[in-house]
Amino acid sequence: MEAAQAELDKMFQLRLDIAKAQTAYQVYKAYGNQGLMDAMHEMAEAARKELKVQGVREAAYGDNVDLTPYFRRAAIEACDSDPLCMAQPMPLPLNPKYRLLLSLGVQEGIMRDWARTELTRLSAIEPSLQSAEDMQQKELQEKVARLRSAAASRILRTSGSCSRRSIEGSGFNR
Repeated sequence: MEAAQAELDKMFQLRLDIAKAQTAYQVYKAYGNQGLMDAMHEMAEAARKELKVQGVREAAYGDNVDLTPYFRRAAIEACDSDPLCMAQPMPLPLNPKYRLLLSLGVQEGIMRDWARTELTRLSAIEPSLQSAEDMQQKELQEKVARLRSAAASRILRTSGSCSRRSIEGSGFNR
């Protein structure tokens, strides 16, 4: 029973992988990034081959089947790489404003034009934004590590000395 459930879970994950690849492909296509489009096509093809090996009907996942509705997050979330980096894949920055502009840049009409203008404007300062963001992320990770270390040593010092009286005085019984 567990083996069947694991096999079914794998099939659903492969379908989601295709949906993610198709969604990312559309974003990369909107920005004309052929290298990343090709990579997403290969990712989808690898998942399709695996589904074929699993015995799933091709009508459920073939080249002509749009699985993007199964990817239920914003399209930019399907992208691991920045669609504007054409020379070589670069990780997609975490900056929410940048991600929003990339998302809007895929749309049609005035919003797309505005977003692309803003992206062009930001491209001059983006490296400094990215390095500042990286520094903030690193500082945050270091703070979390220090807090975990302090909490672990506090737990080790106080382990075994917990009594009903100390719990009642702590306010946890309210």
